Amino acid sequence: GVNPRGGRPEAAATLEVAMFTVPAGALLFSTLLLNANIFAIDRQGLNLLFQFSCPRRLLFLGKNVATFSLIGAVAAGLLLLIGVLTRRFDLFAISLVGTLSLMLIFLGAGNLLSVAFPHRLPSKHEPQMQTSTGRGCLMFVVHSVAYFLVAAVATPPLLALVLPYSLDRMTAYWMTLPAVALYCLALYAGSVVCAGGWLQRREPDLLQAVRGE
Repeated sequence: GVNPRGGRPEAAATLEVAMFTVPAGALLFSTLLLNANIFAIDRQGLNLLFQFSCPRRLLFLGKNVATFSLIGAVAAGLLLLIGVLTRRFDLFAISLVGTLSLMLIFLGAGNLLSVAFPHRLPSKHEPQMQTSTGRGCLMFVVHSVAYFLVAAVATPPLLALVLPYSLDRMTAYWMTLPAVALYCLALYAGSVVCAGGWLQRREPDLLQAVRGE
């Protein structure tokens, strides 16, 4: 069949959408994976970090900005390349705004996981099997549940990104894209506030877990 969006065959239009959504989805899941234990890398200097009197939400903001900048730059470059190859700059703009917005939800989830389930990273001189057997199984379950919950929370913005294209109402993106960005920003802001307050109460436990004491 012929797709009304530019007269493209249905199969070609579906392939174009997949070329944007698959790498975007992989980058989003990578965002949560990278941000799910953000204090572990500071193992030796974590006590000094916690001695600063700044609001704890600023610690999350600083780390999130670094992750957002890195993955956001990769997303922008990759999606732009796909846009050039497919000549679908409309899908490039939609997918980039959607990806960057949804990244905020994944960052927020990672912040909460970092406080709820902190754990020590194995050192390069330490046998992997010695440190990962029990903890690895637990974290696999935790991350699996987290991905499921994040996917549920991200369903409304995902629908707002997909439905206008599916219904051939491209002008609706002028309303849905700002709504998606605001929705994701509001959830992220709430997660930072919650994680910051929670971190203040769990700092001793977090220090002990990250150091493996």
